[in-house]
Amino acid sequence: MDLFIGRETRNHSDIEIALYRKDQLEIKAYLKEWDFKKVVKGEFYLWKNEFLELPIHEIHAFNNRNKDIMEILLN
Repeated sequence: MDLFIGRETRNHSDIEIALYRKDQLEIKAYLKEWDFKKVVKGEFYLWKNEFLELPIHEIHAFNNRNKDIMEILLN
């Protein structure tokens, strides 16, 4: 949203992206060096290779090499 309105509205410490639910395993395969956690009822759990169904809609990815963090929202 900040990019769209042309200014930063708050501090961003991570990258947030939206992804079609059907493509969730593709991002995990693409970011092989990253660690992934699914969010279930506000708690983080290791995300193995299971396909995440509703109500799970949020994944966090962590790059241990450079400390990048990404939040992935499933649509």
